Amino acid sequence: MILDSTVVGLIEKENFHHFYQSIFDIDDCSRIGSEILIRSEIGRPDVLFEKAKAANKLFELETRSILKLLRDCNPINHRQLFINIYPSTIIHNEFPIFIQYLSHQFPDAKEKIVFEVIESEQILDDVFQSFKKRINLIRELGYQIALDDVGKGWSSISMLIELEPRYIK
Repeated sequence: MILDSTVVGLIEKENFHHFYQSIFDIDDCSRIGSEILIRSEIGRPDVLFEKAKAANKLFELETRSILKLLRDCNPINHRQLFINIYPSTIIHNEFPIFIQYLSHQFPDAKEKIVFEVIESEQILDDVFQSFKKRINLIRELGYQIALDDVGKGWSSISMLIELEPRYIK
C-alpha cells in the first residue's frame, strides 16, 4: 500500500526520472521527437498519477516533473518534446503563473515543447471554455498542443475542431 505521505515526499524530493520514447511521422517514418515518460519507485506511472490525485498533488507532480525534465536535458538537442499533461493541471489556478515562469526560465525550449493533453481525465462542459482559454495561452507563448489517445476518452470531433491541436495521437 502506497501512502499519501510517500507520494508527497517523492514529489517534494523530485524522486522520479524520465525516459524518452521516439515518435515517428506515419507518412514518411521520420522521427519527429520524443514522448517524455515519467518513472519512479512507485512503479507504473498511472499508479503514481492516481496517488498524486488522491493526495491532491497532481499539479505539483506535473509541474515539478516538467521543470526537472527541462533542467536535466537540453531541449535544444531534441526535435520535439511531447510532455503529457492532465486537463486539471491546465485549468489549475496556478497554471498561468507556472507557464509564464517556464517561458522565462527556458525561452529557447518553447518551440520544442508539445503539451500532450491526456484524455483519461474528462473536461466537463462547465470548464471547457476556461480550458480552451488556457490552451490558447499555451499557444500564444509559443508552445504546441497535442491530444493523446484520441478516441479513448472524452474528445469528440467538435472538440478536436475547437482545440485545433497540432498533433493527434
